[in-house]
Amino acid sequence: MICFWRNKILLLSSFLIFNQFPALSLIVIPHSNSSYLFTIQTANLDDYIFYFNRAITKTEQGDEMGAIQDYTSAIAINPKSGDAYNNRAILYRKIGSYHKAIEDYTKAIQINSNDHIAIYNRATVKDELGDYNAALLGYNQTIQLQPLNIHAYYLRAIIKKRNKEYESSIVDLNQVLKLDDKYSAAYKLRGIIKELLGDIKGACLDWQKVDGPGSYDTQRWIKLQCKT
Repeated sequence: MICFWRNKILLLSSFLIFNQFPALSLIVIPHSNSSYLFTIQTANLDDYIFYFNRAITKTEQGDEMGAIQDYTSAIAINPKSGDAYNNRAILYRKIGSYHKAIEDYTKAIQINSNDHIAIYNRATVKDELGDYNAALLGYNQTIQLQPLNIHAYYLRAIIKKRNKEYESSIVDLNQVLKLDDKYSAAYKLRGIIKELLGDIKGACLDWQKVDGPGSYDTQRWIKLQCKT
């Protein structure tokens, strides 16, 4: 997990990996002048921030269930906190409660229909559960709202490859590599698709650019299929 910290009381942004599905999470304690906080009485606002901050601390300590309880308390005080729903969803997913995670991401999206973090994360959970059509819709929405979300393009390419939409999948992978020409998994997948399309030379060129853990397979494929 890579965390980018500002002031702990205000902002925590994290990048988490769940299996093969990169999940983006934004954990935010809003400034006290955030618009939807005006609906909270002053005493309750202090309680909301207390529970939210303590949930972050418990998450850091590995106490997922304790953090979930604190986010639940924060939501009881402020039912319009999409941030709390987002964060609780991440924890539900981590402990394997996928359907509860989806429910919380959906709540966050109902609060803010442009919440691209919740839309993307919900899509990755649905993807992991095998609900590929719903996941595809989520990745499409994510890309509309956040055109630089490289992981959404990559995961959408995987689904398109599964659906045998090879050319469209390559278009998405090209976009991934335009945004990050070191994205090894994209080279590996694009090479696989090119092989399926009969473009062995193109496949070999892509596989030669793969490094890291994914290179074990591609080095074997290069030996079997590529002229040196």
